[in-house]
Amino acid sequence: MTTNHWKWASTYADSYPHEYNVRSWHVLPRDWDRFVNLIVSFGRPQNFWSTPRPYLFLDEWKYWRIGDVLNRADPDKTYGHQWVSDTVTEREPTWYDYAAPVYDQLQGLVSLDELEDVRTILYEITRVPEILDVGCGTGKLLDLVEVPMERYMGVDPSQGMLNQHILKHPRHRVHPWLLADVPRRFEASTVTALFGSASYLTPGEVVWADTLARGRLLLMFYDQPPEHDPDLDDSSAYWTAQTLGGISEHKLGRWRVVVR
Repeated sequence: MTTNHWKWASTYADSYPHEYNVRSWHVLPRDWDRFVNLIVSFGRPQNFWSTPRPYLFLDEWKYWRIGDVLNRADPDKTYGHQWVSDTVTEREPTWYDYAAPVYDQLQGLVSLDELEDVRTILYEITRVPEILDVGCGTGKLLDLVEVPMERYMGVDPSQGMLNQHILKHPRHRVHPWLLADVPRRFEASTVTALFGSASYLTPGEVVWADTLARGRLLLMFYDQPPEHDPDLDDSSAYWTAQTLGGISEHKLGRWRVVVR
């Protein structure tokens, strides 16, 4: 892509100088699509005026997408005030990073009854001052219930998933952290780990989640390992959750739910 034809955007030479490249120009559009997926999953969020977008910094350029147009500009050039959360992490990419652009479509396979049951639980526990959303992914909690931005913080080690989160919920804070990285000062009235995120916690992180939760704790473990991670073993974390005081647990669709 870096060697393909790029055209100078003369109309915007004074306001925001950049070059552009259109999908229809390519003999093999799938190469264009692959490059877009790299931008979406591994780009660094910056504001394009009032709208956050992921920007991929590569060689002497930064690249971003608007519709069927790819753009590139000087990496030091920014557009508008930069207030968006950073998502960059040094961790090795996982399935979640590569699947992030289509992850919500995959989650769309969850039945409406399952989603409604989760929404009901969330309504009961989100009437609190603040929420720490562990393994927040693309922001499914915020898709299901409204939480004011000043009452929410999401953490997830996947850069690709957080980029999707920011595209949907740009003003809600997120950090590219594991739960173990969350400082004590970020304790919250409610701590959640939804839609199988709890299955990726260590036993120590389950205890830390309970410590950070001043009020309610909601953990959702996979009932069976997911197809994309068939060797996932959450037995130790789930057993630890069961030993917490004052819990209730039940099965909800493909998940085992623990609530304190």
